[in-house]
Amino acid sequence: MLRRNVAAKVWDFGLVWEAEIYTRTAKPGGRTGIEAVTGETPDISEWLDFEFYDLCWYWDSLESKRKIGCWLGVSHRIGSAMCYWILSNTGNVLPRTTIQHVLQSECNQEDIQEQIRAYHEAVSDAFGADNFVSDLDGFDKVINEDVPLVKETETGYSVHDNIAVPEVDDVVDHDNAVKQQDTYDMYIGAEVLFPNAVGDERMGKVVKRLRKNDGEPSNTGSYNQLHDTALYQVEFPSGLTENIQANIIAENMFAQVDREGRHQQVLKEISDHSWDHTAIPRWDGYIKSKSGMVPKKTTRGWELLVEWKDGTMSWVPLKDLKNSNPVELAQYAVMNAFKWWVPYTLKKRDSIVAKVKSKYWRTTHKFGIGIPKCADEAYKLDTDSKTTFWTDAINKEMENVRVAFEVLAGVTPEEIRTGKERPGYKGIPCHMIFDIKMNGKFTHKARLVAGGHVTDPPSAITYSSVVSHDSVRIALTIASLNDLDLFACGVESAYLCADCLEEFWCVASSEFGSDEGKVLLIVRALYGLKSSGAAWRAMLAKVLREEMHFV
Repeated sequence: MLRRNVAAKVWDFGLVWEAEIYTRTAKPGGRTGIEAVTGETPDISEWLDFEFYDLCWYWDSLESKRKIGCWLGVSHRIGSAMCYWILSNTGNVLPRTTIQHVLQSECNQEDIQEQIRAYHEAVSDAFGADNFVSDLDGFDKVINEDVPLVKETETGYSVHDNIAVPEVDDVVDHDNAVKQQDTYDMYIGAEVLFPNAVGDERMGKVVKRLRKNDGEPSNTGSYNQLHDTALYQVEFPSGLTENIQANIIAENMFAQVDREGRHQQVLKEISDHSWDHTAIPRWDGYIKSKSGMVPKKTTRGWELLVEWKDGTMSWVPLKDLKNSNPVELAQYAVMNAFKWWVPYTLKKRDSIVAKVKSKYWRTTHKFGIGIPKCADEAYKLDTDSKTTFWTDAINKEMENVRVAFEVLAGVTPEEIRTGKERPGYKGIPCHMIFDIKMNGKFTHKARLVAGGHVTDPPSAITYSSVVSHDSVRIALTIASLNDLDLFACGVESAYLCADCLEEFWCVASSEFGSDEGKVLLIVRALYGLKSSGAAWRAMLAKVLREEMHFV
């Protein structure tokens, strides 16, 4: 890299190229590494013509003039075969299929030499003097979620901002040791399908853990959920209750979900329908076309009350039920606002019935545990279940993510939106998302994310790979067969250790407590931004190279 004077910002392309060469180089035994892993003989045609950072000519179009660039490697996922990454004089990396070598005879010409010098100067100016990362001094580079962040205020030091969340004492009954312990039980409040005597499945809700007269648990628990024999009381929609062991509950929770933790529901009948102000009224249900009046194709604003085979009932948006149960919905649909698809569906009834998977993915729950859509709904779920799982998750997230925001004092949203303050900054929404971790403990997770969908993608994006579900399942199987405990670790709130590479602002929501309604500048690489991955990678690379001297 140093010998060829490669710009440090594109060293990652060089590492990828080096790895691709190694995996396609024969090892002792006559086989390449990629062949040993995949069983396929690799095609090395794309790596024969160029070496890394070779000067080359490329064309933006057939009619355009040729330009000088540097060859960075093979583009696997963009373009056709023999497509390569080219570094332009503006510092952008472009995929191109039409390229040629800069010949030695051309390099001897003065005009070509001048173009090459101008190209390298332009790349150097585009990347800047440091040629790589921003200065990340001035803040802690590691965030420990187990230690609350300490912030300096006018009156001294405080652990975290005054977040408007319910107090634990308002939810937990500390006067009753049994109820206090049940508050933190991971199974209580879960909704799971259980088969009855005739094989039909019923939805049951775990209400409480059973105990002896002295208050001790009826059976001992276990770290391994499949070996846990603790007894719980499960309540069904009919009002009946049954005592079921924890390992049976855990087995049903895992067996009835997909790899994302969501389970399917089978429709029994549609009982009712409703609509809101967003639904198109009957008098506005048609548009004029060359063929006459045509019904508007819309499902907006309509919900249907559905009874499921498990005995539960819920309101489901029309758009979701139309995909999972089109025939049943077509027979029920009589309102003008969404009957445009009824004649076609009824005409094709037989073929649809043969092909459709008449199951609706239940998106409001995961592993049988209710997933809130916002913070207020999360607090309500905690109040109803007399637990603090979601409240604790929100508190934990806000303590960590608060460092990513800086209050812009004395500035209103209207002033920054019109450009009077901080011109160039773009306003984006931020919201809380919730999930249940697939870690066997059903950990409740809250994450404050930025609305990156409203932003333009940056010129360079760094992707990172993740472990596959199959690999995790293999590890779990091996651990279970050998009666071993399996542990995992990860870098928590990693992105927040890096500065934000873009200029965004948002309006503080209720989760920010006393700062609600204020203008906040996003100063860290907040989850949801398209550039956060690149910012984290840049910060990590600087720490490894400059502070840990890892090369």
